[in-house]
Amino acid sequence: VSLGVSRRFLNLERGPTTIAECLAAAGYDTVALSNNSNVSPLFGFAQGFRKFLKYPGKQDAEVLVADLERWYAEHGGERPWFSYLHLTDPHYPYAAPEPFLGMWDETGSDFQPSHDFMREVHEGKTAPTEEQLQHLMDAYDEELRYTDSVLAPLIRRVRERDPNTVVVLVGDHGDEFLEHGALGHSHVLFDELTWVPLLIWAPGVEGRRVAAQVPLLDIRPTILELIGAQALDPKDGGESLVPLMRTGEGDDRPAPMETGGDHEPPWQLRGIVMRHDGRLWKLIRPEVSELPAEAKALLYATEQEPREQQNP
Repeated sequence: VSLGVSRRFLNLERGPTTIAECLAAAGYDTVALSNNSNVSPLFGFAQGFRKFLKYPGKQDAEVLVADLERWYAEHGGERPWFSYLHLTDPHYPYAAPEPFLGMWDETGSDFQPSHDFMREVHEGKTAPTEEQLQHLMDAYDEELRYTDSVLAPLIRRVRERDPNTVVVLVGDHGDEFLEHGALGHSHVLFDELTWVPLLIWAPGVEGRRVAAQVPLLDIRPTILELIGAQALDPKDGGESLVPLMRTGEGDDRPAPMETGGDHEPPWQLRGIVMRHDGRLWKLIRPEVSELPAEAKALLYATEQEPREQQNP
């Protein structure tokens, strides 16, 4: 990847088979609802979906959930169904609706950094004040609390109405608040962005907390095994988590990751977290032909240094 080439806004290619395509081929009715401009038919994400509802801007979660509930009611239950719901409420700009707005933020600030301001923070040219940073963190937490308040009743209703439903709740990334000198996301591969929640409810599987590390690539084969459709998995990657879910015991799995290509920073980052010699390591490496002086490989023993501040 050269310094002059941007990889932003690439389409999802037709080659990889999506889980929606797998299930549509098995006779499932499929629907997607997204208020993320990057996850849209424009970029190829409608593959396999009979219906794809795309919402302009940062639409509140309750609007999408109401539309999904309406789809459930109209569906009628004649065919098995698969739904994908993508919410961006815990996302910049942080502004939760009432009564969550101001639930924790007591700074009195209404600071919302511009794109240029966030870029200058990343470049080390400026920084938010202590009050502005606290405001952003509190407002982000309020967005999370609002999203929880909308999703929890939805999940409860779906599981009560149809106990055979498999429900997966997962985050695609976190946000950073100067832990490593930047704001927002997509700039780095530290844990504040890459360590995300993954919760799975499935019939016949006892609830437990699993400590082993797994990559999000494992979600598709997991769903397909839980519904008895392993034969539909085209083996584009990932391993089923069902054995780990049933026993709670298993090894940490290698977790590859990647970000960048939009010139912020001006180099692409690739990384992997994997266990070696009894320790969990994270390697982050810039991918360019000629590295700037400030671009260097980073290596962390994440269990001993969870804040990822000391590069041995």
